[in-house]
Amino acid sequence: GKLGYRVPTIGIPKFLLKVVGLFDFSARSILSQVNYIAHFDCSKCKSLLGIEFSPCSQAFVEMAESLVEIGYIRKTKKYRKSKKSSNFE
Repeated sequence: GKLGYRVPTIGIPKFLLKVVGLFDFSARSILSQVNYIAHFDCSKCKSLLGIEFSPCSQAFVEMAESLVEIGYIRKTKKYRKSKKSSNFE
């Protein structure tokens, strides 16, 4: 990508995941989540507590940036922290 990271985007066919799952518990454990779309309703939390949640696209960027900042992912030469991300430090 433009920041120097290559994120894997290739999927694996479910039948192949089942075969791998015969030998690998971690592959077997995610079989129930393949092609599953989760839907969440936060309306009660919003109305009772007045919390406004960040959009998922922003939350994913902030999560990835935090992994870089704490050292789980190495910084590339092109890495620059997003200007849109909130700063809780």
